[in-house]
Amino acid sequence: MTMAQARKAIQSKLASHYSFREDQIAVTITTARTVQVSIYGEVGVQGGFTLSALNSVFNALAAAGGPLEMGSVREIQLSRGGKNTKLDLYTYMTKPDAKVQYDIQNGDVLYVPVAQNIVSISGAVNRPMRYEMVKGEGLKELIQYAGGLVYNAYMDYVQVERYENGERKYLEFNLADVMSGKQKVDLRNGDAVRIHQSNVPMENYVAINGDVYYGGNYDLEGNSSLQALIEKAKPRYTAKTDYVFVERTKPDETVEILTVPFPGTNGNGDFELQARDVVRVLAQSTYRDVETISVNGQVREPFSRTFGLNDRMTVGQAIEYAGGLKPSVYPVAYIFRKDLENPAKMEYITISLDSDLDKELQPGDQLNVYDNTTYTNTGEVRVNGAVKSPFGTTYDPSLTVHDLLTMAGGFEVGAAYDRVEVFRLNVSDKQSSFDVLTLEVDEDYNPKTDFQLQPFDQIVVRMTPDFTTGRRVEINGRVKYPGVYLLDDNKTQLWEIIEKAGGLLDDADPYARVFRTMNARGSIGMNLKDAKSNKGKVNADLILMDGDVVNIVRQENIVVIREIGTRMGQYVPEEFAASSKTMVYQGSHNAAWYIRHYAGGFQKVANKNSVTVTMPNYQTDGTKRGLFGIRRYPTVQPGGVITVSIDREKREKLDTPKEKVNWGQTFNQSVSTLTSVISLVILVDRLK
Repeated sequence: MTMAQARKAIQSKLASHYSFREDQIAVTITTARTVQVSIYGEVGVQGGFTLSALNSVFNALAAAGGPLEMGSVREIQLSRGGKNTKLDLYTYMTKPDAKVQYDIQNGDVLYVPVAQNIVSISGAVNRPMRYEMVKGEGLKELIQYAGGLVYNAYMDYVQVERYENGERKYLEFNLADVMSGKQKVDLRNGDAVRIHQSNVPMENYVAINGDVYYGGNYDLEGNSSLQALIEKAKPRYTAKTDYVFVERTKPDETVEILTVPFPGTNGNGDFELQARDVVRVLAQSTYRDVETISVNGQVREPFSRTFGLNDRMTVGQAIEYAGGLKPSVYPVAYIFRKDLENPAKMEYITISLDSDLDKELQPGDQLNVYDNTTYTNTGEVRVNGAVKSPFGTTYDPSLTVHDLLTMAGGFEVGAAYDRVEVFRLNVSDKQSSFDVLTLEVDEDYNPKTDFQLQPFDQIVVRMTPDFTTGRRVEINGRVKYPGVYLLDDNKTQLWEIIEKAGGLLDDADPYARVFRTMNARGSIGMNLKDAKSNKGKVNADLILMDGDVVNIVRQENIVVIREIGTRMGQYVPEEFAASSKTMVYQGSHNAAWYIRHYAGGFQKVANKNSVTVTMPNYQTDGTKRGLFGIRRYPTVQPGGVITVSIDREKREKLDTPKEKVNWGQTFNQSVSTLTSVISLVILVDRLK
């Protein structure tokens, strides 16, 4: 059954048991049956496919990967019940026929043959590409499949490139006749169709620009008259109406400039335009001679305006036009007058703002009005140093030291009331210098002696010597009471702070480090035993600074040996190899003893004179030469790090490859030499 037949049968069956309206029952398919379809030919995947019965033939082809590039989309064969039907994808996409069944049924066989007639089309069509043509179709149908012609297709000409008998040839037709049906053009497999676009430039026009309202291009046929073109473009009231320019392009693309009387004025006649003529209507402002008058400086609204060369305005008018003078104006202004015939030449005219307001300004003039404060040396007084808000202000005889110090927010904590210095400027014809006056003020900032400020005085308030709100140090680690402590003075030393912290704990390492931020010193090593035994001495007990952090760690009874220069790597498995080795302290032995017992001894290239022991406080003890040149290796203490360097000369000697001895050649040379000596002896004996 069809879906409609099934819906009607269900409604009829239910109606015998229930009463309902037609809109109260709905029949839908939730699961479609499946069918078996076989697909062969030029498709992506051939074989049998199980598909929903709701699919179409073309859905089935898509499931098989679609037709290959050589596969036909116009001659698809559908075999059903021993009957063959031809399916055309182009027809289905452009004008599907309702009489053609595109459904699939169980057992259908689809076959996609090889396409026999493939042509291509390019140029002025909407979908240029390759298309498959069938018998009876020609060029007109191809253009329709390609989406039709674009708007500017060249209708007089269409070209078909075709191979015949192994040669390429071009066939040309009238495109308008093809599209109208007057001429039918059959196509063959491999044909390439080219349709050109019309590239003929527009030439049958005239243009107008310049001082008109509606400039642009116009059709020559309706605007061959200059007067008609100008009337259509509507000249502005500012247009120059005695003549216009016509730019005429000659066949050789050179341009001729024609001066034509403005038509319709002063009895002027009309002018006949030609194709591509460009009319330029001039503006009267193009021919005017203008310059600017400007007013700058102490006016409320400075301006710069354009004036004709014959225009004038007075100084008073210009100042009023600029919003009037500001209160701080200097009574004398200047006119900078430029010579219009020689702009590099400048004249400077003095203007009294009281009596010269009627003097005329001319185009090109610049009136400069100045600030009265620029010419007044009022002087400045400043307050700096240990005040809360250092500042400067204009001098006035009414100002006192009390006023200035109060304006500066008063003294900072620690300021010296008895050290207020005043630097006073002395100016002579040849040089300037400063006198320094020292004042003492009370708690209200009043000098204890009479004192009068002068222009350019600079007051500097000094700090009380060695004043501080507290210098802090921090001690961490193995002391009884770690934490922050204040330094009593500038010479508080390390052991004094350790004593304030309750002393060292029993497990404290005798080597400590002090981290200093002042001057970016970084870590400083200390020997606490030396500091204790030399308490207060500068050669052992460190003087602490503000911000120091003392770190005292728990003592470790270990010794570290660096691998370089030792045989350590030869006796340690590769997976456990490291750049150093750490072991428990074995007593007060020298460094060579530890290297022999725990690092395998020295390498051949080791420099034994370079053996050193470095303690956690950076104290380093090196190897020395004793009596008869015997080495005295440094003694190792808990926490020590043993290092050895490489002897470069020994390394280079070992790295240099040795030449092999050719014993046969050596023997032959020896025999030859011995023979020569014997012959010489016999010869000498005979000569005797």
